[in-house]
Amino acid sequence: MTDRELLVRFLEALGPASSEILVIGGWAHRLLCLHPLAVRSGLQPLVTKDVDVLFSGPRTSVDISSRLSAAGFSMRPKPGDERPAVADYVHPAYPGAPIEFLTPEPRSRRPPPPTRDIGGVSASTIKGLDVLLVSPWKVELTGETGYPVAATIEVQLPNPVAYALHKLLVSTQRPDRAKRTKDVLYAFDTLVLFAGRDEELRESAAKVRACLSKSAREKLIEMAAALELPSDTVRAAAEIARESGRSPAPLAEQIGGTLAAGIRRFLATSVRRRA
Repeated sequence: MTDRELLVRFLEALGPASSEILVIGGWAHRLLCLHPLAVRSGLQPLVTKDVDVLFSGPRTSVDISSRLSAAGFSMRPKPGDERPAVADYVHPAYPGAPIEFLTPEPRSRRPPPPTRDIGGVSASTIKGLDVLLVSPWKVELTGETGYPVAATIEVQLPNPVAYALHKLLVSTQRPDRAKRTKDVLYAFDTLVLFAGRDEELRESAAKVRACLSKSAREKLIEMAAALELPSDTVRAAAEIARESGRSPAPLAEQIGGTLAAGIRRFLATSVRRRA
């Protein structure tokens, strides 16, 4: 089984619940390359095996657990005392590609539970994911695009603005340098993928801006200023791009400048440059 076959089998197994989830993480960028507005469809995206899935709502009428089990997927609990247990879902034909369900942490004064049962599966509650649900986009998986489908499958994804800004915000919270670096490169690649599409992204950007908290907007503005002087993380992102065989490979200064300019455009603000 290939990674594309795994994704197709998973989406087919979800059935009607496929309209109630978004594919996020690295797979989202890979699938955004299929969107008609993508201006660099030849961009070779970073490949990830993990499939991160975000529920668009707090509940579903679909018995997802039974549908996944019937398709050969099994639950793999992780160590811990949470109830329901933190878990991912794997298929024996491709055990190295776990599928993890996620749900946004509600904005409440009460501490949220670490997991929630949605459709019989365990979904981890994560702060800050709500921005990814703003004005989601859709792409189609077809045989012509290299996916082994019997019929076209429609997949929901975060819009490019939400995806890029969320990746940048998440990168500041990562203790793992390798993951921070990938987050930065995913954000950069997304801006490159939709370069020159500001008019088409205008409405999405306004809605994303309204969804972001004041602290998140302030953090992004600070990042835009810091990106004027590429950090070790940005330089590492440029190195990954070079090692992946891209020609021409972007320089660290290009990555930092593109990200800083994107933040300013999407937040519709000016940022004072560092002296």
